[in-house]
Amino acid sequence: MASASADSTAARPGSFDAERPGRRGTSPGTLPIEQLSKYELLINLKTAKALGLYVPPSLLALADEVI
Repeated sequence: MASASADSTAARPGSFDAERPGRRGTSPGTLPIEQLSKYELLINLKTAKALGLYVPPSLLALADEVI
C-alpha cells in the first residue's frame, strides 16, 4: 500500500487565511490557487506483503518513508 500526499512541512503557514474569503461568499473562481511543490511518498510494506503485492526496489528507493 502506498500513499502520496502533500508534504505537511511545506504547507504555507497562512493557508487558512486563503480559505477565509471563500467562507464569506466569494466566488470560488476568484480565489487564488497555490500548488504545492513537494510531495511525500509513503509505502506500507507490511500491508503490501499481507495483500500479496510486490513492491519493486526502485519504488522503495523513491519513497520518503517505508513502514
